[in-house]
Amino acid sequence: MKKLSKVVLAASMFAALFAGCSNGLVANDTLDKADVEGYATEDGVIILEWDDVKDASDGYTVYVKTPFTERYSVADNGGTGSNIIRVGGIQRFVYSDAVEADADYEFKIVAHTGKSNLLDSEAEITVTTPEELKDTSVCAAGDIKLSLVAGTLNMYEVSMPVSAGYNYSIVATTDVVSDAKDAYALNAPKDDDSNDWSASWNDGNGTWYDGASYIAVTKENSDGDDYVVDAVVDTIQIEADGKDHYIIVKAMPKNGKVATVKYVVSSASVNPSYTGDVWAYGFDRTYVTNTSTGVTSFAGVEFYATKYNFTEKGDTSLFTVYRKTVKDTYKINALNTSQYLRTGSTVTWENLGNPVEDTDYSTDYTQNVKYKLACTEAKDAEDGTVDYTHTYYVSWKSGDNRVFSEAF
Repeated sequence: MKKLSKVVLAASMFAALFAGCSNGLVANDTLDKADVEGYATEDGVIILEWDDVKDASDGYTVYVKTPFTERYSVADNGGTGSNIIRVGGIQRFVYSDAVEADADYEFKIVAHTGKSNLLDSEAEITVTTPEELKDTSVCAAGDIKLSLVAGTLNMYEVSMPVSAGYNYSIVATTDVVSDAKDAYALNAPKDDDSNDWSASWNDGNGTWYDGASYIAVTKENSDGDDYVVDAVVDTIQIEADGKDHYIIVKAMPKNGKVATVKYVVSSASVNPSYTGDVWAYGFDRTYVTNTSTGVTSFAGVEFYATKYNFTEKGDTSLFTVYRKTVKDTYKINALNTSQYLRTGSTVTWENLGNPVEDTDYSTDYTQNVKYKLACTEAKDAEDGTVDYTHTYYVSWKSGDNRVFSEAF
């Protein structure tokens, strides 16, 4: 009977072992520890970074033990949330809760998993703050760059240097006054609260941004040598009213005990133009059939537009046609030759120029004008290794101080 018990026990142990290893994991294995690097900035924040931990499907919790406490507690920055940001496969945590100078802060990063056969892991790191904390500067007026977004006539991409120690807001203004703070107040949405960096609005004229999410992920960054980089912040629509428009940046420190709110007006400006009062519509693609072969191929694009005051034609220079092309490349799956694996993707923008009036479309008795633009498209590879996707944009200017763009 004892022999039988041993055999049954051995079989049970073997089955359990097989079940635990069937997915490459042994029951109750522990997640890998986060490989954490940390540094403190002069403006009073501590930045921790670590690569994604495999199977940490339930995220992370950061705990802190300050120089004034004996136990760990959840590092939630005064109740505003743990502020963990994922940037390019790296997890970034910014701690700003009243950081003091020349002090040691101990952190524990717990990686959580939702798999029943795995245990959470813990990693620890101690960060020493600088001997002196100071109110650092933010971007200068010349650092704020504006560039026109492809396929539009009045959407601009705004970029500027950012710091993990600040949150930012941008607004556009034509009121350039001596004091940037006053200029911001003249143009900011009415619900803006200088003490609430999480406030946001949806009128196209400003939003708060967390500076930490725009910092480049570099090895030097983790050494603390350089944590301010140029970063695209957002796109902003600027009215075409014949005036020069500037960008105002509002920078709000995360550690208010060290740094102060700052305002900067860009030295660069833009002045989108407009002509007339028209409205474009009916965007479509055109095709032509070869009478001898019967093959139908792409010929170009066409659309309609109203006349000025419904009586006068607009100049063709009023409209600009853009094309966005996505090129996807593939290779045959070596394990299954009937499948293709995507190997890359590129995006290009082209300014195809201004259309011409379609004179075959009579405008003698209508209130509309028909425009067309002949062009050709890149063709997909016959062996399925290259695919193209083309999207067309028509931008036009209107007398109501707005510039519009339509995709099709």
